[in-house]
Amino acid sequence: MGELSKGLRLNPFPGGPMESIGIFMFLMNVGCGALFAVISIPLLRKEVEMNHLYGFRISKAFESKENWQKINQHGARGMLIWSIILMAAAPLALVLDLENSLFLLTFFAFLPLIVFIPIINTCLYARKL
Repeated sequence: MGELSKGLRLNPFPGGPMESIGIFMFLMNVGCGALFAVISIPLLRKEVEMNHLYGFRISKAFESKENWQKINQHGARGMLIWSIILMAAAPLALVLDLENSLFLLTFFAFLPLIVFIPIINTCLYARKL
């Protein structure tokens, strides 16, 4: 089609065989985003009691029930926001030319790692409690 911006090209053959990588990246990012969102909803609603299997299991969270709820609700809110961002960015994998851009291919392959943003933010939040 043409230049989207310098270094970013649209897929010149939408619907063609090159699109299989884009479809895979789209499905992977939507799937990861949906999984992270589903996991965060019970934590956001404070429906998860203190446990060692599910939630933000950091030492500060185990100091009290109040800490557990605050830390997990804070983390879940961030996780849900970043999951929505991940799912919103996923359709770009269908229209950008990933086949001919190592940068774009790498970007979409590692995009699910944005969940580390709310994880790090939650650890920093817990320090303040």
